[in-house]
Amino acid sequence: MIFVSTRAVIASALVEKAFKLSKPDNLPVRAHAYYSDMDGKQHQRDFSDINVTWDELDCVAYINTVKAGISFEVIGHFDIIIAITNIVTPVHVEALVQILYRIHDCSYHIVSLFYQKNSNELFHPSGHENIQVELAST
Repeated sequence: MIFVSTRAVIASALVEKAFKLSKPDNLPVRAHAYYSDMDGKQHQRDFSDINVTWDELDCVAYINTVKAGISFEVIGHFDIIIAITNIVTPVHVEALVQILYRIHDCSYHIVSLFYQKNSNELFHPSGHENIQVELAST
C-alpha cells in the first residue's frame, strides 16, 4: 500500500498506524515514510535503488520528496495507492499526479481531497469514510 500526502505529519502518522498492524501471516507490516526533513543519508541510500528498497516494504507513505526521476517498477508489489491532500494546503495538480504515479504497476488509485483548517483531527477529515468504503470493495 502506498500513501501519498501533501503533509509530512500525515505521512508519518500513517506509517505509525501501519506499524501497529499485522499481515495475514501475523508478521508485522514493514513501513516507511519519506518527507523533506528526513535524514539525508537514509534518503540517499533508499533512493539509490528504489526498487530494492520499496520491494522490502509493505507500506510506503511519502510527500513531494518522491519526485521526478524516481520510478518503482516491481510488478505486482503494491496493490493500492491512496493520495490524501488537504485543499487548504496549496498543491500543484500536475505535481500531485506525478508523485501519485511513481509506482508504475498499480491498478487501483484513490484520491481523497478534503478541507480542514484544524489538523488535530488527522484521521477524521470529512470523506474518510469514503476511503474505507473503497478499500472494503477491493
